[in-house]
Amino acid sequence: MHLRHGAHALSAPAAVLGSGPMVRTLALLALLAGCSKKEPPPPSPSPSPGGSGNGSGQPEAAKPPDAAPAPAPNAPPPPAPDAAAAAVGSGEPPDYMATLCPKVLPKIAQCQKDPEFAAALDVGADAKQKKINAKLLREVSKWPENMSCGDLAPSYQYGGFTYHWDKLAAVPDALASCAKLGAAIREAGGLFGGESAN
Repeated sequence: MHLRHGAHALSAPAAVLGSGPMVRTLALLALLAGCSKKEPPPPSPSPSPGGSGNGSGQPEAAKPPDAAPAPAPNAPPPPAPDAAAAAVGSGEPPDYMATLCPKVLPKIAQCQKDPEFAAALDVGADAKQKKINAKLLREVSKWPENMSCGDLAPSYQYGGFTYHWDKLAAVPDALASCAKLGAAIREAGGLFGGESAN
């Protein structure tokens, strides 16, 4: 219900109090106070009955989302990264003489008399290259026992795969068999040997 008081329309409570400037100011303040009411804060999580708290009745502190999970108590340590893979990740060129060479040289010595190894080296070779391959295979039999990468000469008449370690490394299963090793060596430039520079 509205009452008319002069030219102003007032609600019933305002009409009881009057229409002076003081009443208008109080009405405006009451209106503003009602608009600035704050929302209550969300309730804090309470510890679950299952006992997921920290024993003090307080909930456990939340872990950051990117925190790594703790390792299992009896879990084996993670495998050490391959040095070649680590070098690639760091932006440095891989040191194949330290990572791949120690695996390849013994396998070549082991496969030297394997006919599948020799056949894989000769795939697509002409008569001249087959003769070179046979000569280099004979040289393998003269390698020192347990030949190491440190025994390699700085350069050879036939550098073969030793000048293209990256191509040999690109074949992941090259060491799986003598035939696969022969094929990988052929694709990487062939066997090394012949006259060497000391």
